[in-house]
Amino acid sequence: MKRRLIYLVFECDEWKSWSSMRLALATTSQRRLKSFLAEKVERGDFSYSGEGNTARRNAAAFKKDFDIKPRDILNSMLTYGFIDYVYDGVEA
Repeated sequence: MKRRLIYLVFECDEWKSWSSMRLALATTSQRRLKSFLAEKVERGDFSYSGEGNTARRNAAAFKKDFDIKPRDILNSMLTYGFIDYVYDGVEA
């Protein structure tokens, strides 16, 4: 049986400490995940160390990077946000 991925986005402090994590999004859609994160970067809620010097350019860089960079790299470039995932139906 194929298990569905659930993507999680947390708002957090710049050090990504677990005590600061607050769930902001849970979705099974990669498209929704990407647009949510890009919107957060563009609004300035999250920072992304992309190529640009504005939130809009960094959001565009994030959208490009989302399709080619692994999650750990995206997380290292993202500030005030953290991306994770779990498999539906997996017990802790």
